Amino acid sequence: MPIRRRKRMPWITALMLSPGVMFAVAYLLVWIATNLYLNHTFRAQLQNAVNNADGHCYRLSIASLTSGPAMNSLILKRLELETGTAGHCLQEPQEHLSLTKLEIPAPDLCLIILRPRSVEISVKKTAREILSHMTRQETDVTERPAPSSATGSMRFFREDL
Repeated sequence: MPIRRRKRMPWITALMLSPGVMFAVAYLLVWIATNLYLNHTFRAQLQNAVNNADGHCYRLSIASLTSGPAMNSLILKRLELETGTAGHCLQEPQEHLSLTKLEIPAPDLCLIILRPRSVEISVKKTAREILSHMTRQETDVTERPAPSSATGSMRFFREDL
């Protein structure tokens, strides 16, 4: 019986050390680390950036923030944005907008952990895109009836692509 174990061990070792398995494991570890960073640190920075934007009073809440499977987009789930005037933001929100899912393209997402300066730039870009999308959604809702989709998810792409 010990002879069979010795014969099987080189195959298992070779399989685990093969380039395909090692690449998949490394990619999975980078993807998990990026998602943990996004859902905790990046989300808090993004909420602060939106809440303090342009002298207006916004309150943003995000249930979860993850990266797409190819790490080229941010997926924000259950967004809620309350707007108000600067003096009465916390007491009297004027409008309440919500989205089930919003996907924003972010091509430099895979290196966001390694470059602290790119985090600030990404937070500002993402905050601008959220605010522009939410204000567009606000005008669409007032002008047209809501779409009859059951999921309520929307996909947003930049015009320059």
